[in-house]
Amino acid sequence: MQKEILTKDVIKNELKTLYKFKLKKLFITLILIFTILAVVLFVILQTNENKTKTYIIMILILSVIIVNLRLFVETIYAVIVLFKNNVTEVEIINERVVEKKTSIETNFRSKPYRLVLSNRTLYSIPWGMNYKWSQIYAMKDENVYNTFEINDEVYIVNVGKLKNVLAYNKKYFKIV
Repeated sequence: MQKEILTKDVIKNELKTLYKFKLKKLFITLILIFTILAVVLFVILQTNENKTKTYIIMILILSVIIVNLRLFVETIYAVIVLFKNNVTEVEIINERVVEKKTSIETNFRSKPYRLVLSNRTLYSIPWGMNYKWSQIYAMKDENVYNTFEINDEVYIVNVGKLKNVLAYNKKYFKIV
C-alpha cells in the first residue's frame, strides 16, 4: 500500500485550512445570533406585551453566544499560533486507536465520528473533506472514520494548548 508523505509544512497548511473554515463558520454563526438578538431587543423596546417571554428568549440566545464564544476564542488562538509561523507549537505524537464512536451530540453540535485514543482522549474527525492536499487519500469524514481500525497506530497533531486537532493513520501516511 502506497503511503502519502507528510511534512510539518503540509500539516501546518492543512491546519490553516481547517481553522479558516472554522473561523468563517463561527463568524457567520455569531452574526446570525447577534442579528436575532437585535431583532428581539427591537421587538421588546417597541411593545409592552409579555416582556417575561422576551427576556427568556434573550437569555437563551445569550447562552448560545456564550457556548460559541468558547469555540471562537479556541479557534482564534489556533489561527494566531498557525499564522505567526511558529512551527514549534505544532506537536506530532504517536497514539493508538482503542475505540470508535459515532453520533455524539455535544453543545448543540453533532460530532458524528470520533476515535478514542490510547491516552483516553477523543479525536473528532473534522466534518467534510479531509486531507484535501493528498493526491491519494483525500476523502470525506465518514471514509476517514472507516479507514481507522482498533489498534491502528496514528499520528496526532496538537497545536499549542489544543490537543488532538488532526490525526493521520500510519497505514496511509508517513512523516518525513
